[in-house]
Amino acid sequence: MVDRLITVGCVRGAAVEHAFRSVPRHMFVPGVIPTKAYTNDPIVTQHDAEGAPLNSSSQPSTTAAILEQLSVAPGDRVLEIGTGTGYDAALLAELAGPDGQVVTVDIDPVMACEAREHLVSAGYERVEVLSGDGWAGSPGRAPFGRVISTVGVWDVSPAWPAQLDPFGMMVLPLWLRAGLQVSVALRRDLDRLTSTAVLPCGLMRLRGRGAGPEAYVAVDGRSACLDHTGAEAVRTLATTLTGRASVVPLGRPLPAGWFTSLALAAPDSIQMAWFDPVRGYVTASGVFDAQRGGLALIVPGRGGAEMHAHGDPGAAERLRGLLGGLTPVRVGELRIDLLPAHRPVPATGDVLAVLRRPNTTVVVRHR
Repeated sequence: MVDRLITVGCVRGAAVEHAFRSVPRHMFVPGVIPTKAYTNDPIVTQHDAEGAPLNSSSQPSTTAAILEQLSVAPGDRVLEIGTGTGYDAALLAELAGPDGQVVTVDIDPVMACEAREHLVSAGYERVEVLSGDGWAGSPGRAPFGRVISTVGVWDVSPAWPAQLDPFGMMVLPLWLRAGLQVSVALRRDLDRLTSTAVLPCGLMRLRGRGAGPEAYVAVDGRSACLDHTGAEAVRTLATTLTGRASVVPLGRPLPAGWFTSLALAAPDSIQMAWFDPVRGYVTASGVFDAQRGGLALIVPGRGGAEMHAHGDPGAAERLRGLLGGLTPVRVGELRIDLLPAHRPVPATGDVLAVLRRPNTTVVVRHR
């Protein structure tokens, strides 16, 4: 598993490589056979009442890339939001070493208890596992040199930067728009946090006080990624999908980075995924008009991309207009600044989006 992570470039440094070779992943997912535990797959460990995943051991390549961003050094004090199985906390403990400290918080007391048992069994009893809402961090144990969330967040808790050492690093899997989640490494810059590196990622969502309106929902056999998942919007999407889709070949594959630009330009962006008997697993992106019941998706095809339009034709017209004016931007080319919610946004640089959240203003620029 580690050899593959090195080959694809997710593990780059000797410290992260040592951590992955040292921590036995199978001990954190009991009941999963080792050949499955050491694939580069996420392993879901808990579902909600509707069958949607609640907890998992994240994809190792994602975890490795995030740990490289975090740059934990021996002796560091680390706060992790979202303990899950405890596997990531064990990796952090290896990186921080015996002179460091890892404090990890999980909102689910059962998961926290299980993670504590996994950590002790694997020899990482020095990791402190707390049961509580990670939105509050761990004020009694602050400050921390490193703060990491291993669950995706829509907003930033004021407690996290407040508990970060002035010269520390924070890594957050930040939901920008539907289908566009990025792992952002952040350092303090006066009154803001500024990214030093941005990578694509996809992690389970934060629960508790800081949970945002965004989510994945199942609609007509498909998984839909939406920014606002009110019952009415979901019903409208289901109704829209029942109609026959018109298919228009675009004649060419779209360039890398087009979806990043679309998501940042379109507040009504949507991403959907489903299994097609002919195409296999399909991921499509586009726009969804919840008021008029219009959906337009760009679907990858063998001969190039296709536009699939459902319901009101205005969505397809809007998507065509957006595609004509987009300049593709790769995730790694983004710069992200997190400002306090009440601060004005400086009119400098190539601003792609300004996202207002209750506690934070997220400013996305083309770096």
